[in-house]
Amino acid sequence: MKINTKSRLKANRIAYLVCTFFIFLNLGYKVLQDRETGDVRFELGATEVHVDGAWVEWYSPVYWPFFAIILFLIYRGPVVFKYDTEGDVMNLKVEDKVLFFLGRFANKHYEFPKRKLVDWNIISLPFFRLLTVEIESKTGSIRTRRMPISYLRDSELKKLKMSLNKAKSLNARFKKEGDSLRNKPKDKFS
Repeated sequence: MKINTKSRLKANRIAYLVCTFFIFLNLGYKVLQDRETGDVRFELGATEVHVDGAWVEWYSPVYWPFFAIILFLIYRGPVVFKYDTEGDVMNLKVEDKVLFFLGRFANKHYEFPKRKLVDWNIISLPFFRLLTVEIESKTGSIRTRRMPISYLRDSELKKLKMSLNKAKSLNARFKKEGDSLRNKPKDKFS
């Protein structure tokens, strides 16, 4: 089974570009604001307003909504989630080239045999989902891998859960009955 959320990338990029444009437009206005004295001042959010014959600094939240939108998009995490279970290998990949400054949080790739899957869990917060996968390592210890999956639709999330449950139950059955089912030789006469 394959899941790919790359189609949602365009809307997210447009939101980043629009917000960044308006933030820089407003900051540029603030830098070039004082033209009478020839001084170039940089004030974050402050605008001088003439009130009753006196100049008063007034903090205008013109671009704060755009900062809020960008912080919300960063909170939601990477847009592209790829899941592939074709064959005996499970591939989980999360990537977002805009969020490169978040390091490994925004760009992860895990590839492991299906038989190594021990358990999985999805943590749901408002507007944020985190997939936690427990994998058995070569030494027999359990390794935990986490990746954000906030942009999955409900139908895709349901498919992901079904696929992970299938792999987990199959692995539990193999462990209970022994590994002989997995490597069962084919009969030559059938």
